[in-house]
Amino acid sequence: MLNFAQVSNRKIGKITFDVVTTEDHQSDLSITENPIESGAAIADHAVIQPKQVTINGIMVDHDHSTFGLDLPFIGNIRGGIDFLNNFPLPVKVITQTSQTIARAGRVISQVAGAYSQAKNLLNQARTIAPFLPDFGLGGLLDSSAGDGRVQKCYADLVACQKSGETIDIQTGINLYKNMLIQSVAVNQSQDGSATFTITAREIFIVETKTAQSKSSASGKSKSGRAAAQSATKSQQGSTQPKNDTPKRTSSLFNLFKWW
Repeated sequence: MLNFAQVSNRKIGKITFDVVTTEDHQSDLSITENPIESGAAIADHAVIQPKQVTINGIMVDHDHSTFGLDLPFIGNIRGGIDFLNNFPLPVKVITQTSQTIARAGRVISQVAGAYSQAKNLLNQARTIAPFLPDFGLGGLLDSSAGDGRVQKCYADLVACQKSGETIDIQTGINLYKNMLIQSVAVNQSQDGSATFTITAREIFIVETKTAQSKSSASGKSKSGRAAAQSATKSQQGSTQPKNDTPKRTSSLFNLFKWW
């Protein structure tokens, strides 16, 4: 019976290194230092921390994804059959007409002009605070002028870091979701290749939901102090003030009063 080794496709978002040398995985649990009462749930006093992954990989400028097969006795098989291209065809074959080429050139020129204009506007908007993340702008803020694979890989990683969007990281051990690139480090000792060190950290995403509580048995009626304070006002009648005027007495009555 044959034993097939499982090969995992290591990816950082949509970026794949040519060679992954090391992977460091870290998962921490924050545990309380205070004493816990007997019988209490231990899970209430321990919190899992976001996971952290550090990946070391190598990227080279040589694009080895083209068709080819290296054999010790033939060499590159594509190079072995390239001599067929030297033989002329019986008739001249035209794959593009002049009208099609001119139209394609106009479309490419329009797209390049629009892209350059949008890129300049976005870069001008970020010159005030270049340290802030460019949420949702992605690769439009790439200011790298190089077209090598090493330069493009670094520019894509920095653009992904500045975008602030979560990515998925596939490693040889686990698939991590909702990850943010915390650090991008590059070590280049010679032209044509570079060693990348990527540190990514997990972010917890929660959803808040609201639920309607059940009504009590008494409904909307109130009792106690709340009932007295919220009692409806009723008409108790009208009152009129009474004037307290002194009584009038005669002089004869006052004379006999002193006796």
